Amino acid sequence: MKRGILLAMVCSLVIGGCKQSQPNRTQLVIATAAPVVAISPLLYGHFYEHIYHSANGGLWGDLVWNRSFEEFESKPIWTAGNGVVSQSEKLSDVKLIFGDPAWTDYEFTLEARKDSGYEGFLILFRAVDDHNFYWMNLGGWGNTQHCIEKEVGNSREVITPFVKGRIPEKEWILVKVAVSGNRIRVYLNNELIFNYTDDKQPILHGAVGIGSWSTAVSYRNLVVTGTNGNILYKGLPEVPENIAFPRHWKASDPLAWKAENKGALNGSHCITAIPNAQPVSVSQENFAVKQGNIITGSIWLKGTAGVHVSVQLKNGQTTVSESVVEKITGSWVEYPVVFSAQPASGNLQLCVTVSGKGSASIDQLSLMSDKSMKNDGFRPDLYEAVAAIKPTVIRWPGGCFAELYRWKSGIGPQHKRLAFPENIWDDKDVNSLGTDEFITLSRKLNSEPLLVINSGFHEGAGTPEAWAPWIQEACEWIEYCNGAATSTWGAVRAANGHPEPYAVKYWEIDNELWRSRVPDPHKYSQAVKLFAAAMRKTDPSITIIAHGGNGTDMEWNQMVLNECAADFDILSIHHYSDPDGYYSAALEQGSLYQKLRTAVAASANPAIRIYVSEWNAQSTDWRTGLYAGNLLNIFEQNSDIITMGGPALFLRHTTASAWDNAFINFDQQGWFAAPNYVVMKLWREHFAPQRLAMTGIPDSVSAVASHDPATNRLVIKMVNNSINDKQIQIKLPEGYPGTQLKGYLVKGASLHDRNTMENPAQIAPVDHLVLLKRHQITTTLPALSCLLITSQPTPAPR
Repeated sequence: MKRGILLAMVCSLVIGGCKQSQPNRTQLVIATAAPVVAISPLLYGHFYEHIYHSANGGLWGDLVWNRSFEEFESKPIWTAGNGVVSQSEKLSDVKLIFGDPAWTDYEFTLEARKDSGYEGFLILFRAVDDHNFYWMNLGGWGNTQHCIEKEVGNSREVITPFVKGRIPEKEWILVKVAVSGNRIRVYLNNELIFNYTDDKQPILHGAVGIGSWSTAVSYRNLVVTGTNGNILYKGLPEVPENIAFPRHWKASDPLAWKAENKGALNGSHCITAIPNAQPVSVSQENFAVKQGNIITGSIWLKGTAGVHVSVQLKNGQTTVSESVVEKITGSWVEYPVVFSAQPASGNLQLCVTVSGKGSASIDQLSLMSDKSMKNDGFRPDLYEAVAAIKPTVIRWPGGCFAELYRWKSGIGPQHKRLAFPENIWDDKDVNSLGTDEFITLSRKLNSEPLLVINSGFHEGAGTPEAWAPWIQEACEWIEYCNGAATSTWGAVRAANGHPEPYAVKYWEIDNELWRSRVPDPHKYSQAVKLFAAAMRKTDPSITIIAHGGNGTDMEWNQMVLNECAADFDILSIHHYSDPDGYYSAALEQGSLYQKLRTAVAASANPAIRIYVSEWNAQSTDWRTGLYAGNLLNIFEQNSDIITMGGPALFLRHTTASAWDNAFINFDQQGWFAAPNYVVMKLWREHFAPQRLAMTGIPDSVSAVASHDPATNRLVIKMVNNSINDKQIQIKLPEGYPGTQLKGYLVKGASLHDRNTMENPAQIAPVDHLVLLKRHQITTTLPALSCLLITSQPTPAPR
């Protein structure tokens, strides 16, 4: 018979150094005699999307950005004429700022039109520069809602509640924003939709601007009026010169280089040089080399026989290493590039120089360090950062990226792969990390791979006839991963060097279709039935995941459960929080899980479990650490219904234009962990698979207890969301083994404290005093902190 463990916890507040009286003690009780609920280790999964160079230029070790010259400068193609300024490219994070940054109080009126695309339009105000402004996001999140966002120092967050709404296409809409002091009012077709006062370090001056996200837009009748009625601005803004040269590359003589959209090795573009009397070059800045690394790779060339090409690493005007191609031919040929070991530097230039008579075309310059090559292609420091958090399952490739992803573009030889169809998240991904590389990563990490399929909804497919080719593509992907080497697509996998089936278990049917071109849960339920039947016919052993709703909205979840619960196994939901909701938003999720528990029990498949496949607080300060601790505790408290989890973003380059919430933040030389990473890593390292019944948890504290039967180890995880310290006493019953206890505390100096590249360990676990005397634990739970207490392993009781 198992011994019971009884812990009595008495909490009191310490205010101003004086201990208050304790007329109402809060007793927290844990007992192993109560029913034990299993906690799935898959709660500690992650979501790996191709976003902000997390793959291409990040974890995947290719050092060259835009290696195939497919991504062009993301400055939008603005045109102005006939009283209208338009932007026709469906790029992300597009901004055109104009006016006087010294303006203070004013009204900005204009008419806006959505021409095509996925969202609405963006209206900037109080714009000091590109990284300090407010904008009205009208028709954001897949054209489902409006809000005001504020960006300060490249950190952007939503500052108002969301208002549901859509922006229709081809319709001029009158927009007005009025700013006075810290008060902001926004009108849409003369209807007030926001009346907001910014009390948190408001931006009190700035110009105005227009923009878009994945949408072609037009604007007209732009007027800025001062408080005394004087016209500050009227007309069309000056549009930037359109740039037609590959992004991240700079030509020494723009007249000697051109980007060509025919005759490329792969994809749509290559670049061609016609040198004059002097050599001409293209270069890429901030090329990083670590101490002692040997850099190897290749460049694909074609041209005339009289041309010479050299690939160089330069430090200013000094060439530090060089690979020379003496002779090229009229057909595409791959030539090796080798740079010998160099001193560490993050400030080199990668140059390709063309000299001689004739012309040379270049495509796919790919370079990797010897250390990445030895690590199956993954950048060692970022791989170690991923491995350290021990992800149990990894969802891939998106997210938004999955919505347009074509898996066949990312298999086979690197030089035959095709780029992602759109510029998104500051990149046009070249699919250097495809299915085979992702499975390799998962196996190295001992993680379960989870693949998200493209159902065609985001590309307008809304009928069984339209879904048919997407169903076939999904089934072929399953066969590529799981089929025998004798099957059609299993044979392709084997030819690519992987004869043994991957046995991928988890397959999710698309992502966030409630903001797609067919945002209909009824149609999605129809599609799930057809997709699931065909997918299971291809491999009956797989687990099917249907995607659910966003935030606390149950409408989509309920419809899918009502109409197709018998056809899938797991429901995938998303939740992102304002960082100030580090406790309240987590509690709201707990309430949602109860609603889901009830809805699942009443469905045709009560065995369905919930996967929180995207979650986070939108910041990288200490609030995200508190939120991570709170939500992970709520996951464990609801482990009977919540079976999997995965926060986003996983990795993000520090130059990214938005989404400053990533666990792993990196540049070409290093990385630092955000507080959400720090807390989740600590929780994960001390995972125990059996949840113990717990009662009496005090207000403002999130707490969960678990037990590892293999080691008889007890783990208590607590988050104090109060601004006051709490003195904690945990009384153990007689006979409980008096083993040594360890306490680990994570706490920021303030809610806005954070780690940085310069100070990566500002927020990190520290040992915390936990006393055990006469069967009683005594400790302090500091204000706004996360504390984990664990006993040392002992022989399991009989």
